[in-house]
Amino acid sequence: FQKSAEHAESIYDYDSALKYNKMVLKYEKDVYPEAYLKTLVKIAHINHITGNNTVAIEYYKKVKISKTKDLLYQVFSGMGRCYSTMEEHTLAVEYLKKAVKLTKQKETNKYIKLTNGLGYSLIYLNKFEEAATIFNESLLLAKKTNNTEMTADTYYYQAVYEWFKNDF
Repeated sequence: FQKSAEHAESIYDYDSALKYNKMVLKYEKDVYPEAYLKTLVKIAHINHITGNNTVAIEYYKKVKISKTKDLLYQVFSGMGRCYSTMEEHTLAVEYLKKAVKLTKQKETNKYIKLTNGLGYSLIYLNKFEEAATIFNESLLLAKKTNNTEMTADTYYYQAVYEWFKNDF
């Protein structure tokens, strides 16, 4: 079922991916508990992608017991994205900041996307100075890594920042 779930997700068949991952989950709970938490994260992520953020958060909460930093990073960043999508920016900031603390490498797309998302939620909380600092750091990192996609992404968030700050 694991391969079927991976294949379904790779072709954006999220309904099938959820179905197969839930089948895998039943098996892993008793037979392979180490993989159980990873599958919970996969299910949470797919639910977020498909707009089922409340369901995604419930799955992420089940993984918060993990001691593995990588899984906790995925949980905190995932919950932060869900809360941001749900326009619950206070909770989004709380979880995104936890994810930032678990990030070792700053010169990555993952880190820049994470911090841009954090800055976005800070804008909604009228924490403009903190958001500006984050976006400036993201832009420097994107340019340092010569990543035009992340540079463009950060410019977009800086434009959103200006829009909100100056109340256009």
